[in-house]
Amino acid sequence: MHDVTIDKVVIGVEAVGELAAYVGARGWSKPFVVMDANTKEALGWRVVDELSRTKLRSYEFSERQGLRADEPAVARLEASLGEGEADVLIAVGSGVLTDLTRYVANRSGRFFVSVPTAASMDGYASSVAAMEFGGMKTTFPAVAPAAIFADPVTVAAAPPDMTRSGLGDLLGKASARVDWPMGSMASRTVPRSNGGSPSPLSTLRRRSTTSCASRRRPLRSSCTGSSNRGLPWP
Repeated sequence: MHDVTIDKVVIGVEAVGELAAYVGARGWSKPFVVMDANTKEALGWRVVDELSRTKLRSYEFSERQGLRADEPAVARLEASLGEGEADVLIAVGSGVLTDLTRYVANRSGRFFVSVPTAASMDGYASSVAAMEFGGMKTTFPAVAPAAIFADPVTVAAAPPDMTRSGLGDLLGKASARVDWPMGSMASRTVPRSNGGSPSPLSTLRRRSTTSCASRRRPLRSSCTGSSNRGLPWP
């Protein structure tokens, strides 16, 4: 569990208009809007129009599909942002665009605002970013949004597959309660109980390791699943 401080959340057809008012109230005069070809058509053009009285800059990823929160995308966004005087980064989009923007906002020490365009994931208020670095999905520290402005008409008009993805994201939290501790065991970042004694998870890992090692054969089958790569046991 971690605390997230979000100043304002607006869910309504007036959300984009309130975004412009909020930017003004915070004294931000140089917003930087991040979107792609799809989200520009869905809502981005309205965000740009509402913020047109500011010293607005924007970056549009040209991809309509296949955009990833990976190293090349981060490099493209940071190159566009440059050393300019943007005081807030505004993501108009869903999962990938949101993670890219909050990750870059954190790296550059800027504020971040989220404008969701689909109910495709449950992490709009998160302070971490799911990035795909080195071909592997990894969670990195980022920055929570200062505010969230969601237009339900836009969200409802998103492709049905994106809404199904959001439902799957919510359902996945049930198994994630087991996946996260297992991931800690595999990466050796095992939590300890009070007083510094090994936690039950640490004990489980040690027993599993001993059991596999005693078989005197490659780590596979029931020890590591069907993969022959094995897990990084000590």
